[in-house]
Amino acid sequence: MAFASHKLAAVLSCHAWDSRCARLAICPNNHEVHIYDTPELEHGWVRAAVLAEHGQLVSGLDWHGERLVSCSHDRNAYVWTRGADGQWKPEMVITKLDLAALCVRWSPSSVAAVAWHPGGALLATASSDGRCRIFNARITGVDSALDGGHHPALAASRFGDLLSDIAPGCGWGLACAWSPSGDEVAMACHGAAVAFAGGLNGGPRELYAAAGASQRLRLPGRPARCLVYLSGNMVAAAGAGGDVLLLRRGEGGSWEPLHALHGQPERASAAVAPMRQVSAEFSAKLELFKVSAESKAAARRDGEKANAHSNAVVDLRPLPPGSGLRFSTAGWDGRVVLWDASAEGAAAPTERAEQGAMPCEADTIAAVR
Repeated sequence: MAFASHKLAAVLSCHAWDSRCARLAICPNNHEVHIYDTPELEHGWVRAAVLAEHGQLVSGLDWHGERLVSCSHDRNAYVWTRGADGQWKPEMVITKLDLAALCVRWSPSSVAAVAWHPGGALLATASSDGRCRIFNARITGVDSALDGGHHPALAASRFGDLLSDIAPGCGWGLACAWSPSGDEVAMACHGAAVAFAGGLNGGPRELYAAAGASQRLRLPGRPARCLVYLSGNMVAAAGAGGDVLLLRRGEGGSWEPLHALHGQPERASAAVAPMRQVSAEFSAKLELFKVSAESKAAARRDGEKANAHSNAVVDLRPLPPGSGLRFSTAGWDGRVVLWDASAEGAAAPTERAEQGAMPCEADTIAAVR
């Protein structure tokens, strides 16, 4: 369930926490970046700065230590550093982009979504052509250690080489994420599905998924546009309609929807005034109207219970290591909602989609090169 909610703007396009959860950067769906001091997650948030260097909508934010990077539809990116006088100073990054920048993480990449391998030597991307690609991002002399089973592919390839090209066949990619162990990658697709490619190992100049370790899971709702691994066996996904869904790896190794997380609805009751004597016919018609109105009110209350967000969720971030299964979401309703999924694993699964979890067909997972 949600343990905190903060209304920061009418609409939010993205948000990012620093490593200590002491600062939060958001974009209120315009060219500005607002930085909040957040001494407590539940309360006490204070807007400390407004950064207005971009000329169009800010579409991505990310922290690295005390530095903040931002990108925008104006095709520019800035690295912001806080000076001794407390003022944030921008430094432009040369992006050489012809179109709008859509996302940014501390690395040279600009596609629909990017995700860094836990070891830092591989980069996964999700794109509008419906494919998830994995690249060699190891920099000699910087990334000294080669990661386990990925050693052959990394050693035999160069920086920037394409190591795997995965086509789940469920629509264009909206988000991607690595498992904590780094041997599985997940991609959220516009076809209301999440594709998993597990058992990734290294061969000569390529990465490939283990036999039987690929799966396409249909979601019981609208498409997810962001997702993150909370643990090796639990994924949080969120997107259109404000839905926040937990996915769980079952005992047989297959992924399945667990249930949707709920907010804290505010319920109101209305007293019914005494009625004067009326005809039986009028009373019957009035009773039908009353039942219909109560049904609609109940549906609205159920909707409030189902979603802490009243509009689409556009960003989802795990809280720093040591926070347990806690994460935050930002949405077009202008809210940042903080979630705790630590007690959700024992709950009973909710209704699944009609076809449930489907393994990928043999020709939908391909490793090239």
